[in-house]
Amino acid sequence: NRNIKKKDYQILIEFNNWKPFHVSNSYLLNFLIKKYNANAIGYEIYRNLFFKKNFFENIKWFIGSLLYLKTFYIYKSFNVNKFIYPKFDKKIKSIVDKIYLKKLKKIKNKKDVEKIEINNIWIGDIFYDSFLKKFNLTTIDINSNSFKIYFKEFLYIFYFWQNYFKKNNVKAVLSSHGVYTFAIPLRIAAYKNIDAFVTNEQKIYRYKKNNISQKRNLT
Repeated sequence: NRNIKKKDYQILIEFNNWKPFHVSNSYLLNFLIKKYNANAIGYEIYRNLFFKKNFFENIKWFIGSLLYLKTFYIYKSFNVNKFIYPKFDKKIKSIVDKIYLKKLKKIKNKKDVEKIEINNIWIGDIFYDSFLKKFNLTTIDINSNSFKIYFKEFLYIFYFWQNYFKKNNVKAVLSSHGVYTFAIPLRIAAYKNIDAFVTNEQKIYRYKKNNISQKRNLT
């Protein structure tokens, strides 16, 4: 029964307000929906990079996604029928508390930051770049409070997505960028051999386990 299968399979598409992304990815998304007979789900990942989550933003998200207002309506027009954003339960917080201290002890210099891996998934480079982007800095200070706080926030996001992929049958991920926090779902998908794409007006980039970043020469 194709209707039953469709409830199980998911295509994740990043939720944002970038019009060129909407145009190019709407075509790819609907191709993948048909290929996998899957549901399309819009996910938010930009807030941690650009500003803090707060009660007002969460209310806007709830009302917008419920009533399909503004950008939500645009996504609905190309068959996105559900919207999610990272939420952190007690289990994730417990894991992060342990991993955070363990990883922090191993960071002695900037090179150690770039080398960080979690469960064999390389995230050091995108954390490094995300930190500089968020705080508008040219270099990183591993002893600063902002570094330690943001590192923990970054781990929360990573573990949310790793847990999401474990609990859901994700068939593909469509992201706007292969850098910063935007790349977290892409890297997890690529590691699990799930289709992972960054698509713009000119090209489609497909990320695979052995080709996740130009910074690392993986073969």
